[in-house]
Order: sequence, then structure tokens, then C-alpha cells
Amino acid sequence: MLDGLKPFQRKTFETVAEAMFDHGQRRFLVADEVGLGKTKIARAMVSETIRRLWDDQSVDRIDIIYICSNGQIARQNIEDLRILGGSSPKVADRITMLPRVLADLGKSRVNVVAFTPDTSLRMGVSAGRIAERAMLHKLLSHPDVLGSRLLRRGGAMRLFQGKAHRETLNRELGYLEKFAPPAIVTTRFGETIRERQLDADFERFSDGRLKLTEAERNKYIGRLRTALAEVCIELLTPDLIILDEFQRFTSIMRGEGDDGELANLLFDQESARVLLLSATPYKTLTGSDDGESHHEGFIETIQFLLGDTRSERLDVLREGLRNLRSGVTSGVEPKALSKTRDQVQEILRSVMVRTERLAATPDRDGMLDTSGTVRCTVTAQDVSSFVAVDKVAQQLDRIPSMVEFWKSAPYLFNFMDDYKVKMHIKARWGSDDDLHAAMRGSHMLDLSSFENFSIADPKNGRLRWLIDDLDAQRAFDRLWIPPSLPQTELRGAYAEAGGWTKRLVFSGWGVVPKAVAGLISYEYERRHHNPDFTHGDRVKDADHLALPAQGAASLRFTSLSLLLPCRRLAEIGDPIRLARVLDQPLPLSIEVLRDHVRSELEAALRDLLASSDSVGPAQNHWYAIALAHLDPDVLLIAAHDWHRTDKEHRGLDDHLAELRRLMSDPGTWGRPPMDLLDRLTDIALASPTIAAQRALLRLASQFDQEPSRLDLGRSAAAIGWAFRSVFNSPEAYQMIARSGVPYWRGILDHCSDGGLGSVLDEWFHLVPEQLRLGRTSENPLREITDAVTRVLTLEGGGISADFFDVLDADGQPTSKSFRTHFAMRFGQARGVTAEGDNPVDVRRAFNSPFRPFVLVSTSVGQEGLDFHHYAHAVVHWNLPHNPVDLEQREGRVHRYKNHAVRKNIAAQYGASRALVAGEDPWTQLFSLANDGSGGMTPWWVFNGQFKIQRLVPTLPLSREVVKLQELVKATTLYRMTIGQPRQAELLEVLSGMSPEEQEAVRSALTIDLGPRR
Repeated sequence: MLDGLKPFQRKTFETVAEAMFDHGQRRFLVADEVGLGKTKIARAMVSETIRRLWDDQSVDRIDIIYICSNGQIARQNIEDLRILGGSSPKVADRITMLPRVLADLGKSRVNVVAFTPDTSLRMGVSAGRIAERAMLHKLLSHPDVLGSRLLRRGGAMRLFQGKAHRETLNRELGYLEKFAPPAIVTTRFGETIRERQLDADFERFSDGRLKLTEAERNKYIGRLRTALAEVCIELLTPDLIILDEFQRFTSIMRGEGDDGELANLLFDQESARVLLLSATPYKTLTGSDDGESHHEGFIETIQFLLGDTRSERLDVLREGLRNLRSGVTSGVEPKALSKTRDQVQEILRSVMVRTERLAATPDRDGMLDTSGTVRCTVTAQDVSSFVAVDKVAQQLDRIPSMVEFWKSAPYLFNFMDDYKVKMHIKARWGSDDDLHAAMRGSHMLDLSSFENFSIADPKNGRLRWLIDDLDAQRAFDRLWIPPSLPQTELRGAYAEAGGWTKRLVFSGWGVVPKAVAGLISYEYERRHHNPDFTHGDRVKDADHLALPAQGAASLRFTSLSLLLPCRRLAEIGDPIRLARVLDQPLPLSIEVLRDHVRSELEAALRDLLASSDSVGPAQNHWYAIALAHLDPDVLLIAAHDWHRTDKEHRGLDDHLAELRRLMSDPGTWGRPPMDLLDRLTDIALASPTIAAQRALLRLASQFDQEPSRLDLGRSAAAIGWAFRSVFNSPEAYQMIARSGVPYWRGILDHCSDGGLGSVLDEWFHLVPEQLRLGRTSENPLREITDAVTRVLTLEGGGISADFFDVLDADGQPTSKSFRTHFAMRFGQARGVTAEGDNPVDVRRAFNSPFRPFVLVSTSVGQEGLDFHHYAHAVVHWNLPHNPVDLEQREGRVHRYKNHAVRKNIAAQYGASRALVAGEDPWTQLFSLANDGSGGMTPWWVFNGQFKIQRLVPTLPLSREVVKLQELVKATTLYRMTIGQPRQAELLEVLSGMSPEEQEAVRSALTIDLGPRR
């Protein structure tokens, strides 16, 4: 399991394994900088744990517990921890749902269980979810606990029903009807219930005569949940506990509260080793007035790692940190502090390790471009909008200044949801005429302009900059991100890409993702809408590639030809093969390529065409016949292989049946079209289905399970069918139909101009890593196909806006929906979780070359998640409060094989003849760029034109200009202040030094936590 580790990761793993297994250090922290693959280290530690315990006769099963801050991170990383194949790891988002998991644990020697502390360890006085209460009902009804008699009481059902409908509780109980709880769970749960006299309480609460308040009911259910959680934790026998991004839930390590007590039940088990993962394990930049001191948090973390047996080392560490601080503030010669630094360093290295990417580039910038401060313009209309917004706020009670809101988002009162100001407006809306008047004007959206696509002025400096930025890159005129390594010459908007990359936007305000995603997507629609349609007319995408049912089937064999996966055509039109044949570097000239492909097709079809009719009307079914002639396996693919749903697609069925009939009766083919060879050439080079088939062929050698020729064809067919969603969108149709040629040919021209084949080769090279697939993965072709088709068919989201100029029948503002597709928001469920509508699909789509091209998130997206495959620009819409958050945000895109790295490598080696020596150009490309040093080059860092962009849109005279300067300065210096109290004061001393003095202090004080060499 170490084969997938880069050399620097292997050193980290060896350091951790040696400490935890050979030196008895049962708790260890991996604090590698963001994006360097801490989960890979965790995977290697899982493998090492299994290796060390497998033959131990005293260990009946090996349990791995993975705990992270939210389910979104769990779903992304949990597959990495599956070592032995088989069933997927168990994700119990609530620890009270563990009885289901525990029922399966005994069936496997190795088990991986994941849960989150917020929903699993914090019981409090909450009644939890209805599924948890159904599980409690199921367990309590067992004879070993309370038995079914008490549970049949009406009061019992009301107790567990809570605020839910009775039907909902019955449905959840139905799901558990065949579930047999493990005997050990029911036995221990019954004992715990009786020990805590919860059985007597249940007897009273369930008879129906005692009327419980909601608080009393919730308190009792909370006690039941806590008892069950303790039993479940006791029955887990964790051999390795992984705490991922643990800085989000440090309270459980301190043992505080119910959640801390539950966590300690896990941590203190004799078998448990605890591996902590975090790039930012302690808070930075604390001042004298900061209640959550960096120093205190740092010491608490080290105390947890050292444990009770090494507490004396904590005192030595405290004294060493004090001596370093006093040495700097009193002007002691830096070299004199080195001995103390070494002593501190030795203690820290016994419990933690950290690798940073800054040292991977000569100028120590780690490929980060910090020059992206953008000065936004403020217009008279913007100022007028603020005056009007402020006027509304003044009419309301106890509403703070609206300046920061106004700077962050336009049309605030239309887009706000649960902000205090919006709730005040709703409360007074029916009775305040002055408020009604103040809510009309240019600061508000009006419904007529919205419906007629007349909203053009964003009324906000930051949003205006973002729209102008997208426009300058011609982003609104493309359907995908251009390839980093074009195999053929790009044309049109794709040739003018200028290094375009997606934009990942972070804001501290919840209204920003909603307003920005809605208005950017609206602007995309506005530029490409049919002038005969209003916003409301776009109910669903028209099917411009429809296959009508029999009777008109012969009219649409052109559309069918775009969907047929012809293996021979994929091979003939392969630019990599042709570059070898022609001995030319990439990118190849389209004209040269077309001539060569057309010649090969002419030779391949010579006999067929020689026997064809030469008179009569041309028959367009020849486009499909030629493909079936070149690859008869096409006829073996069934209609459901294309659409893979239970829906009936009669037109496709009829077209395929007609094609099979035609292939058996050549006498009915008629005359081929004059442009047959030209169109087949276009299909060979640019058809989405053929391009997908080529990309899948390049991946086949990466897996032990080699797919059959027919399975590859089926997967290509499914992907080709999914591309219909891309080209059936109204915006795509308006872009392509302008060319004046038939739409199916316009699609081929657009795919050729945009290098779609190169785009898919690049994307498919990344997809297995996105899905955490390895060489031994089961059915990787199916997983890749499903992931790709889900991205291509991702439905746009929607955000609601209130229009106050048109009221409904109740006198309330009219609510209308903005569609989100070009830009989308991430994780916008209520609360501070990364959940929401299909967040996994949205994240995978952003990590693809297709929409969304702008992703807007609050802090829920800034830790632990990957957004780097097609974005190397982070927009700090609002600046964070400390450099750790700045680093975390930018770490979302500064990761393995990130977009900037790929573009730089392609720019340097793209013309190399060696690039086309293999089948997969991207495997070859990274091989050419590998300098053999064992460091981060070329996978994380590769110098060139493209950088990780830090974009900060600021308004004139804004205090954020100074705030950014302070953050940048702090980012430069804070590594020298590790573990120190009141860092801001220490940084003030350091910032007052000359660059030479700072470098001397840096050399003397910087603690090296890198893995031992």
C-alpha cells in the first residue's frame, strides 16, 4: 500500500509508524501543509495497522475509526481508507445508528467506520433525528431491554414521534423491521438502561397519562441516546482512530461535556492508537484581547498527544517557549537561542510531523501568486443603492450598519433569507407604508426586468469586477475549460482562453453565494437567451438531438451517428497515434489531421462505397451504416446501455432496430450522401462519444480488471448520451446554432474548435484519482462512467428571490427562482455543515472541465475538500480574519496535479516527441516532468507561467486594503511564532526588524518538524 506514496509522503509515513508502533507513542499528529495528501498517510497507517495486527491471535477483528468535521469530507476521504476491497466502509453519520454497523462488524476481519462529532457525540438534551428515535424504539422493544409490551403503549409512540408525523415514525420503524440487533448490543443496552433507572422513567412516561413538555421529552430521549452511544463506543474496539481536521472539534480532546466524555471512551481504550490530521492544528495570530489563545490551544494539543505518561515533557516545552519569546523581545543574539529551539523541536518531533511546500520552489513562494489585488470600481448607481439600503435599515429597530453587506452583495433585500434585517422587514411588511415605499427603487430587483432579461447592472463593485473578469476571458462563450494539452489546434473562443481557470469564491456572508451564483448564471442566460423567450419560458431544455419514433426515423440518423461508439473510428481519429505516424509534435494542424483521417476512412470504406447505389436521393442513414460497418459491435449495444434508466426512449429503440434491419439488407441502403467521408472525418475527430471511447481506452491499462471491447463501447455510449444534456441547453444551442449549419454538424465543429478529445483525455486521467480508484479496484469502468455521466447530466440548482414590486394574493412579495448552472453555490444547507443539495455532485462537477465555472462557498468549503482539478484561482470575496484561513482557502486548489501544475508541464513538454510514445499523454507528461528528486515536483509544484492565484477584489479606500497587507505580513512571519502566546505582539517585534535581522531570527527560531531523513 506504499506504492502510491511519493517519496516525501513515504518519509512522513515511516516517521509516524516508527513513533506509534516502535516507540510507544500512541497519539501522533500529521500537520502537513494543506493539499499534500494527509489522507494518503492515513491510508498507509491503516495498511500498517492491518499488517502489524493481522497475525496477532489476541486480535479477533481490526477496527478503524475515522472521525471528521462533516459528512462531506467523510464521503470524499473514506474510500481512501478501504484497503482490502470488498464492501464499502461504513459511514454512521450518527453514533446512535451504530447498531446497524455493529451487526456487520463481526462478518469482516477489518472494518472501517466513519462518523462526525457534531451529530454523533453531542447528545445534550436533543431528541435527535427520527431515524435515531426509531432505532431506540427498536432496541428498547427487545426482550433484553424493556420488551415490546411497554413499547406498544400510545404514550411510547408519542414519546418517540416528537414533532414528526406518525406516518414518518412508522416508515422508519418499517425500515428496521427485518433488522436483528446484535445480542451484545441489546444485552449491554438493557444493563445500562437499568443501571441508570431509565426503565422506571420509561414506565411513567409511556403510559400516556403524564403530559410531558417538549423540553422534558427531549431531555429523556437525550439520556437514552447518550446511553446507547456509550454502549456502541464500548463495543467498538478501535485499533486506529483517525481524527481528520480535528481543529474543528478540539473540545472532545479536552474531555469537556458529554461529547468529550464519549470521545474519551474511544481514545482511552487500551487498543487505540490516535492519528490526528490537520494542516492548521492550532490557532494563529492571537492578541492580548483574544479569548481563544493560540498558546493555550497549542499546549492543549501537545498535552493530548503526550498523554499522562509524558506530562513532564510538557513542562519542559512550556519553559522552552517562554525562553524563546523572552529572547526575541529582549534582543538576545539569535544564535544563542538555537539550543533552546532544538530542545523544543525535539519534544514536538516526538509527537508530530509537518511538511511544507514553500521550500519546493527557489523563491519559497510555492507557486503562489500574491499580486492579485483587484481594485473594483464604484459607480454613482452603486452609491445610490447603498443610500437606499441604509434608508431601509434606519426605519428598522436595532439594525447594524449595512456597509459590509452592501460591499459584498447587490440587491440585498431580494436575496437575504434569515438575516435579522430581513426578518424585521417581513414582520413589519403588512403595516408600514413608509417601509413599502423604501423597498422600491434601483436598489431592488423588479420582476418585469428579471423576466425580460433586462437586469444588466450588478450594482456592486465586486460582482461587476467578476463579470468583467469572466467576460475578458470569454468564459461566457465556452461550454468547457480548454485543454491544458491541446492535441489539435484550438479555434474560436477556445483559442483565446489565455490560461482560463475556474473561480473558487469564498465569502464570510451567507447571502453572497446565493446572490453571486444567481446573478452570474442569470448573466450567462442573458447573453445567450432566445429573444423571443422570457426567463419563465425556459422551463426545460429543448431536445435538439431528439430521435423521433419510427415513421420519421430516417430523418435523424445524423443524431444517432453522434451517439454510436465505433472503436475503429476512435483509433483512426486518434491524434496521439497520428502524431507518431506523421512524426509531428502536438498540437496537430486540423487541416493536416483531417486530410490524413479522410484518406484512411476512404481506404477502409472503399469496397463498401464501390458497391453502393449511385443514383436516387441521398440517404442519411449511411452515416450510421458506415459506423456499424467499421465496428459491428455497435449492433450489440442495447438502448438501455445508452441511457441506463428505466425510462422508455422509444425513438432510440426504433433507430437501433432500423439500423440492425438495414445492416441485414444492403439492397435498401440507397445512395450515400456526397459529404459522407467529410462527416465521418468530423465524427472520428470530434464526436463526444468517439472522444469518450478514446479516453476510456487510454485508461484501460491502469487497472488489473481489463474491460472487454463491448463494455468499453457501452460506457462510451452512456457518456455520449449524457453529452446530450450539454448540447441541449438553451445557451449551448444559441452558441452553436449561430453558425447556420445543421445542429449536429455545428456540435462537431464546436467540439473540434474546443479540442473536446484533449479535454476528455485530461479529465479522464484525473477521474480515477478523484474517485480513489486503484489498480485492484472492482469494476472501475462502471464507477468512472457513472461519475462522468452524473457530471454531464447535473441539473442546475435554483435560488429564490423576493420581488417586492409585485405582491401575491396575500400581499406578500412574489418569490421567483434564479437558475444556477454557470455559477453554483456550495453547501448551502442551513447551519454550518457542508451538506446541501447534491454537494458531492456539485464538487465533482466543479472538478471537471464542465459547468459550474464559478463556485461560491462560505467557510464550509474551506477545509478538507478538493476543488483543484480545474481551478487555480481563489477569490477572497471577503478576507478571513487570520492567515490560517487564508492558507486553508488557497489550499483547496493548491493540491496534487492541480490545474496550474498541469498547464505549466504541458507548456514545457507539450511539443516533445516523447510525449506521444505511449497511449496516455498525461502519464507520459508527468513522467517527462519528474526530476527524480523525490519531492513535490512535478505533482504539487512546477514552475512556469501559471500560478495559484490569490484574487482579492477591494473597493477604493476600503480598510480591506490594509487588512490584506497585514494578513500577508502575518502569513510570512507566523511560522516563527509557533506555540507562543499573544502572537500579534511578537509579530510586531519581528516586523520592526530589518529583512536581514528577520532572516537571522527565522534561521535561529524556525522549528523544523519535517520527517526524519
